[in-house]
Amino acid sequence: MKKLTVFILALCIGVTSYGQAVDDEAIIPVSITLNSILRLNVTSGGNIEFVFNNIDQYKAGIANAPRYDTEFNVSSSINFDVDLVAENAVSFLGTDDPAHTMANTYVQILIAEAVAGNSDVAPAVATDLAATQEIVSYNVANGSNAGDGTDNSFIINWSVKPIIAANLAADRYSNNMFLSLRVPN
Repeated sequence: MKKLTVFILALCIGVTSYGQAVDDEAIIPVSITLNSILRLNVTSGGNIEFVFNNIDQYKAGIANAPRYDTEFNVSSSINFDVDLVAENAVSFLGTDDPAHTMANTYVQILIAEAVAGNSDVAPAVATDLAATQEIVSYNVANGSNAGDGTDNSFIINWSVKPIIAANLAADRYSNNMFLSLRVPN
């Protein structure tokens, strides 16, 4: 009996020495995916048409009016710039006769913010159309210009300078303009 008691006691001690406390862990992976959002939307003025009907328009040009405005907005999760790029870098081409050309510099633009925001806009005064020009830019001093379309709404005011001295042939001159949204350098 003594041997049995010693054996049971040794067995109990041996089992407890190999026992361990129950400790369990679970891993919960948490991830966040941020997709850059850069969206430009022309809300009005997607087709600008200047028509010269009288000699005064040839002599004085056609000033900006609401019908000569292009309004657009940008929704962006990051800072952005917007460039205006002319498809033909030098001139408007005649649609009746492509040999007819009118220099891009006869068209002028002025950029304004429809809603005051953190973007820099240029030109702020009527300026000749260039082949490519940055019209909305991120300025680090102003803080982030990221936001939705109500935060980032812009207007391009278009006008045409006097063209009587250019002695241009009667034609419909056109040039596609691209608004290019990009991440600042």
